[in-house]
Amino acid sequence: INSVKETFSVAFQTRTKADIDDIVGYLDSLQGVTAFDFTIPDSNVASPYETTVKVVCDTFDISYDYGDFYSATAIFRRVYEA
Repeated sequence: INSVKETFSVAFQTRTKADIDDIVGYLDSLQGVTAFDFTIPDSNVASPYETTVKVVCDTFDISYDYGDFYSATAIFRRVYEA
């Protein structure tokens, strides 16, 4: 069992309300339990220098920026599936 806890703070900044609604709608539909693929930079692998990991989204928040623009932040937690 891997005991290393990895979390990723992600931000979707200054997006239209429709974009934020789509992002948050997707994260909300997973209910913090369904894993999805998340691609991260990884200089330890060959080109394209990325690694895809499985994560769940434990929490997310929305903030109003201005006009029709909003931002969202989320915490993704890496999960290890068999």
